[in-house]
Amino acid sequence: MRYAVVYSKGGVGKTTIAVHLATYLANQGPTLLIDGDPQETAATWITWRREEAPNAVTPTTVRLVGKAILDEGREVASGFTHTVIDSDGRDGPGMRNALLLADRAIVPLGYEGFDTIDLQNFKQNVELAQDFNPNLKVRILLARVHSQSKLDGLVKDLNEMGFEVFSQRIRELMVYRYAGANGLTVHEHKPRHAAANHDMRSFYEELEEWK
Repeated sequence: MRYAVVYSKGGVGKTTIAVHLATYLANQGPTLLIDGDPQETAATWITWRREEAPNAVTPTTVRLVGKAILDEGREVASGFTHTVIDSDGRDGPGMRNALLLADRAIVPLGYEGFDTIDLQNFKQNVELAQDFNPNLKVRILLARVHSQSKLDGLVKDLNEMGFEVFSQRIRELMVYRYAGANGLTVHEHKPRHAAANHDMRSFYEELEEWK
């Protein structure tokens, strides 16, 4: 299965979700992580991981940008059971080619006005990608959540726009930054953070059921 973690805006938690998902999948089988973001955050995280946790299970990582995500990514991904693409945070060739390569697109989204402002344009990109990649399914993951109080209305609006939404939400917790700075996932970070562990494991379980 090929997963793209995409949205046409930065700062919504794409890389955090991508490296967690890739690490989770790498514990199940051969996993490729494609860093498609010019900022190279996922590749930097992998470097830290190899330095700080050399014995930890780590996905194979390549840097591909723009059209290469599809052209080269398709060939490279053929040798892996799982592929995760960390797309760049803008509407451009990287995001569009990630949508063309993926079977499933995970869209991290906050509930702030600036996070949702580009949804209509993003939906058009999804629909265009599905014309060429009819197997592509897309689901929004509410992430960096500070409060649950505003989310029911947002989910209703997203459903009315035609988007599916994961039931699980990812709370904004400092442990993601602490763990990330050491190349770790929240499951590997000590001391254990119960809320973060719960959020990510529930997300993985829901993802496994997404057919």
